Amino acid sequence: MNVWFLSSWDGSNAFADLMKHGGNWNHVEDGEQPAVPMDEKGWPLSDFRVKLFEGAAVRGVDFNGTYKLSFTGQTDIIRGLWSDLAITNKVYDEATNTTTCDATYSGLHDGSNGGVVFEGTRKTPQSPLNSGISNMKMFRPGYPGDGSQMFTTPFLNAIKAAGVIRTMDWMGIGGNANINWSERTPPDNPAVTRLTEPYTTTSDGLVYTNLNSGMSIEHIVRLCNEADSDLWINIPTLANDDYVRKMAQAIRFGTDGVNPYTTKVNAPVYKPLKDGLNVWVEYSNEIWNNFGGTEGGFRAFYFIQDEVRKIAATQPNHPLFYTGKGRNPVPNDEIYDLLYKYPAWRLGSISKLFREVFGDSNMMTRVRPILATQQGDANATLSRCLTWAEQYYKDFESHDLTYYYYGIGGSAYYGVNEGYKSINPDVFFNPAAYPDEVFKKMNLIDSTWAHTYGLKRVAYEGGPSLDSIEKTMNEFTDIQMHALNEDPRMQDLVEKNHDLWDQTGGDTLVYYCVAGASRWEFLRFITDTTSPKMKALKNLKSRGKAKVTAGAPLPGTISIAKYHGPEVRNIETAGGYFTGEGDQMVYNGIDARTVEEYFTLVGHSDAPFTGTITVKGERFYMDHPDYPHGTTRIAIYINGKKQGTVGISDTGGITESDSLAVEIPAGFVAVRVQVEEGWMSLHSATIK
Repeated sequence: MNVWFLSSWDGSNAFADLMKHGGNWNHVEDGEQPAVPMDEKGWPLSDFRVKLFEGAAVRGVDFNGTYKLSFTGQTDIIRGLWSDLAITNKVYDEATNTTTCDATYSGLHDGSNGGVVFEGTRKTPQSPLNSGISNMKMFRPGYPGDGSQMFTTPFLNAIKAAGVIRTMDWMGIGGNANINWSERTPPDNPAVTRLTEPYTTTSDGLVYTNLNSGMSIEHIVRLCNEADSDLWINIPTLANDDYVRKMAQAIRFGTDGVNPYTTKVNAPVYKPLKDGLNVWVEYSNEIWNNFGGTEGGFRAFYFIQDEVRKIAATQPNHPLFYTGKGRNPVPNDEIYDLLYKYPAWRLGSISKLFREVFGDSNMMTRVRPILATQQGDANATLSRCLTWAEQYYKDFESHDLTYYYYGIGGSAYYGVNEGYKSINPDVFFNPAAYPDEVFKKMNLIDSTWAHTYGLKRVAYEGGPSLDSIEKTMNEFTDIQMHALNEDPRMQDLVEKNHDLWDQTGGDTLVYYCVAGASRWEFLRFITDTTSPKMKALKNLKSRGKAKVTAGAPLPGTISIAKYHGPEVRNIETAGGYFTGEGDQMVYNGIDARTVEEYFTLVGHSDAPFTGTITVKGERFYMDHPDYPHGTTRIAIYINGKKQGTVGISDTGGITESDSLAVEIPAGFVAVRVQVEEGWMSLHSATIK
C-alpha cells in the first residue's frame, strides 16, 4: 500500500505528534509573509504561528481534546490559530529549559482548520524576547507524551492491511534533489521533511526551487517495524553511491541519528528494519512523467534528462551506448532513448551497492530491486531497458538480469470498459463494465516481458482510478468520487480486476493509496477500515491468488495462429512480422546475424512438470552468404532459464525440430525461442 504526501491536510493523521504534520513557521500576524528565520536544525528564531491541521485532515477524526505540548525554551503567550485553544498546567523547568503544558482544542468540526501561535518566546534563559523555541512536540489526546508511540493506532491498522508499504510520497521523490547523505532530513527535524536549496541543471541552466529532502529513513523504518510490513523505498533521482550505500546500511543496521552503523550494534539509537521484513528498492519514480512541467511533482524527468545530456556530451564509452558484443559503442543524442534506459543502468548500480551491504544470500529474497516502467511498455520504457541491460550485463559482468533485478513493470491502474465511464454508479458498476479489458492487455504485455527474463511482474502503484472519468467529466466532484468509492459494488470491481492481475501473471501489486486524493483513496476516513476497497483487500488476502490463465494451457501447443499475446522480441533489431493464413501463420524473420533474435510464446500450467518441447518453423535460405544451407540452432528458455537447444533443417516448408527436455513451472510460462545460428520463421512450440 502506498502512503500519500504527509501534510496538515493529507487525511492520514499518521503521526501521534501533531507537529509532524505542521506547516511552515510563519509570522504571527501574517502567514503570507516569508517564513520566519530558523536555526540550523530548522526551529524558529522568533515568535511564530504554525498550521497543524486543515479540513481534509479533520475528516473522520475528532481533533477536540487535550494535547500534551512541550518544547525547549519559554513563551509568554500560546493561543490557537483559527481555533479555540486553552492552555493549562503550564510548567517551566529552569534546569532543563523545558516548558510543558496541556493544550485543549474545543469547538472543532469536520472541515475545521487550526494551529498554534507563540508570542513572547525565549530560546534560552539568556535570550531576548522574540527569539524562538525548539524541540516542540504536541501529542494527540490519548497518546503518551514521551513519544513512545510514534504513529496513531487508526493509521497503523489501515496501512498494515496490505503487507508492503511504499513510501515514495513520504520521501518527496518528485521534488527531491538530494545528492549527498548529508542533505537528507534527519530524524530530529521539526517537521517530517525540510526544504532544500535550489538545484540548477548543467545542460540547460534551469533552476529548480521548492525542493525537499523527504522524510528520514529512521521514521520510515519504524513505521514498517510497527506495522509489521515490508519496506518499499525510492532512491532519490540524483543520489550518489555513498548516499545509496548509507541508505542500505541504515535499513540493515540502524543509525545514530546522523549516520548509519556499518555493522550490527546491541543498542542502536534508531533501530534497523526487523528481521523477516523485506526491502523493495526502486530508483526514483516515473521518470518518463513530466506532468506539471518543471514546477510540477515529477521533476525526476528533468533531472534525468540533464544527466543523460551530460553523458551524451562527455562520455562516448558510457555503458548506455553499448549495442552488443564485438561492436563499438554508438554514442547518440537521442535523449529519450537514453532517458528511458537510464533507470536500468542506475538500478543495476544500486542493486550492487545493496548487495555489498546485505550480502549475496539476501539479494532477490529479502532485498528486491524493482525496475519500474510505464504501464503496458508505453514508449518502450520496459523493452528498451531489458534489451539493453541483458546485452550489457551478460557481456561485461557475466550475469543475467535476475542478478540485478527482482521484478519489473509498470503501474496497475484500472477503470471500467468503454461505454461505462460514468458518474452514475449503476452504469459504472454494470456487470459488463469490468474487469477492465485494457488493463488485461497492458498487464499481459508487462508480464510477458518480465517472465521472458525470469523476473516477477510487480506494480509499484495501482488499483481503481477515477482519472479517466474525471478527464471526461468537466465537473466530477469529490462527492461524486466518494459515492463511487463507497458503493458496496466497488469491492467486487477490485476483486475481479485483481483476479485479472493474477490470471495474467502478476505477482505483487502495491495499491495507491491508503488515504489522500479521492480519485485513488482506499479510505475516506482513516478511522474506518471497512470501506469496500479495504474489504476487497482483506478478502483477496484470505482466499489467495487466482490461477494463471494467460496463453495456451500446458501441456499443449502454443501456435502463432492462436497466439494473442504481445509481440515480445529483441527490439534492437528490425525484427520480424506475422504472415500466412490460418494454421500456416508464422512469425517471420528471426535470425542471428547481428544479435540473437527471439520471440516469446506464452502458456500456463496448473502444476509444475518435467516434459519435452519441439519447435515448428521454416528455415529460410538463399544463395547468399548470410543465409547458407544448414540447420537453424534454437535456444529454448523457460521463464528466463536456458533449457538447451533444438534444430530445424532447411528441408523446405514448416519442419519440426528435435525434442528437448524442459522443466515447466506452475503458473505463467514464457517460452523464449531464440535463434543462435541461422534464420527461421516460427510456427509453434509443443510441450508434452
